[in-house]
Amino acid sequence: MKLKHKIALFIVYFLVYLVSIAIIDYYALYIIPAWIVVSSSLALAAISTIIHIKSKTKTQADELAKEIEEILD
Repeated sequence: MKLKHKIALFIVYFLVYLVSIAIIDYYALYIIPAWIVVSSSLALAAISTIIHIKSKTKTQADELAKEIEEILD
């Protein structure tokens, strides 16, 4: 797996977690500080990317990552 694909996977997972936590925080009346939202999204995205790479399975995230790779080129 190329480094560019790993970075794209990380971006996909980061955006998924960031938006999910931000929506939860929005409905919780902004009780979570923004730095916690971003840092927890980064941590969860890193963990998810490592697990995804080690599992060696193709998922929808790989297809989204391939589209991000095309944008980065």
